[in-house]
Amino acid sequence: MDATAETPLEAVATLATAGDVSSQCALGARYAEGNAAPTDYVQARYWLLKSAEAGNVEAARRMGRLYDFQDPSIHDPVAAVRWYLVAAQDGDAIAQNNLALLYRAGDGVPRDGQRAIALFRKAADAGYALAQITLGRTYENGTDVEVDYQEAMRWYLKAGKDGDALGLLKVGYMYDMGWGVPVDKRVATLWYEKAAAKGLADAEYNLGIMYTSGDIPRDCERGIHFYELAAGQGFTNALHNLGNLYVEGGCAPRDPDRAGRFWRQAAAKGHLGAARNVGLLLWYGDGVPMDREGAVKWYQLAAEGGLAEAQSDLGRFYMIGDGIALDYRLALKWIRLAAEANEPAAMANLGYLYQKGYGLPVNGPLALDWMLRAARSGKAGTGAEYKVGEYYRDGIGTPVDDLLAYVWFSRAAAAGDAGAELDAAKVAARLGPEKLAQAQLLLATSPAN
Repeated sequence: MDATAETPLEAVATLATAGDVSSQCALGARYAEGNAAPTDYVQARYWLLKSAEAGNVEAARRMGRLYDFQDPSIHDPVAAVRWYLVAAQDGDAIAQNNLALLYRAGDGVPRDGQRAIALFRKAADAGYALAQITLGRTYENGTDVEVDYQEAMRWYLKAGKDGDALGLLKVGYMYDMGWGVPVDKRVATLWYEKAAAKGLADAEYNLGIMYTSGDIPRDCERGIHFYELAAGQGFTNALHNLGNLYVEGGCAPRDPDRAGRFWRQAAAKGHLGAARNVGLLLWYGDGVPMDREGAVKWYQLAAEGGLAEAQSDLGRFYMIGDGIALDYRLALKWIRLAAEANEPAAMANLGYLYQKGYGLPVNGPLALDWMLRAARSGKAGTGAEYKVGEYYRDGIGTPVDDLLAYVWFSRAAAAGDAGAELDAAKVAARLGPEKLAQAQLLLATSPAN
């Protein structure tokens, strides 16, 4: 008799001991996976080796898995390659796929991207969905081949039409992005729906975006439903977006307290943007009691996790002593981290610290350099364009240059700075017609410089 998944362990062991090769493989697999038996890699290796040496292809592939990643005590990529090769040469699609991964990584063998693709293709042609998805990603990302969205789509469709949830998701994504096919949000949604019906959280999340963003006829109730399904599977971005919906008040009644509860759940799972958002709610008392001390803790969590926007916020609080003790040392620490990550407000604030000598020696050229970086970022609200105008007008970190002062004051005025227009006019009065014409030409023809 053949051992099946339902065959009691004792019966499988009896058959394996009697020399039944299939039962030896089945028994080894159970010990390897802890399936109806305690995980025991020594027993797994013993029975799988007996079966593999007797010619069982599945056992050879499972020996490869043990050496590849399953049994950490014997991790040996070279041995994994040897066993995968035995099974792959006998047509085992999973072994072909796993061997391809090792060739692609150069793990246990010299890296060979083309051989990896050939092996993925063999497994994919045999109908192995994971290999089909991997081939699709290979052509989508241009890994060892030229990017070819149509070829990627062909492999995703093969997997999707066979019912693979990830294949269904990827087909939807290709229609969503317009890669290899014309953009079609409605068709993308249909494919996402098919993947979501199989319980795929990524698809549920994408449907939440589709139904709440207006990319297709808006159905907020359905969008929130899919976000909640994804959130129920621990999909952190879904929790974050649910919080956004309840604070924006467009697709759901505005409820900052409820938004904060979703953001707290997302932050507990490591979403740094959600942690910062909780800080924002508490800092400004938006629909919740104002709590500056509590807000700082949330900003600190996001900042320590590496979120540049939170580092910038925290540094600004320490710099101005708003709701927190003034501390230029900590201000400089957080502002510098954010500025070095190209966060525009932090770059402007670092320039200001260098200008004033707060927490570090005065350095006019560095003040101008960081302020210029902020101004060139194009982000509104930093005030950097105006400050650069001041620096050129007053000779901070540079010789006085009324022409460039006029240019930057004009840019600040165009960005909505009400006072900058008057300053531009004052500087223009000193320029004279020829230099004013040069400045206006520079404004019209040059990007921020």
